[in-house]
Amino acid sequence: SYEAALRHIVKCETGGSNFTAKTQIGNVIVVFDLTGAIDLVAERARLTKDLQIAQKDRDTAKVKLDNEGFMAKAPMEVVTEIRARLSQTTEDIERITALLEKLPK
Repeated sequence: SYEAALRHIVKCETGGSNFTAKTQIGNVIVVFDLTGAIDLVAERARLTKDLQIAQKDRDTAKVKLDNEGFMAKAPMEVVTEIRARLSQTTEDIERITALLEKLPK
């Protein structure tokens, strides 16, 4: 079969339980053996810390944007910057959360 020939050419193996990362490129699913490549505990801790920072930044931006007094007095460029920060931190939270969900338990 084509699959067997291709596996032989690229020295590819069938993924087992220790294969921890995969992605799909077109119709091909690529699986990577990351066993020992990263410290999962340290990576989870780093991502959790990054998530907490992003959540705090998002909450700070929301408080400012919800404050009528601040909004009435703040220059438009400051408000625009805070709105951009809110948008960016929301995207960061989604990205980090997705990364955390993909990490093996």
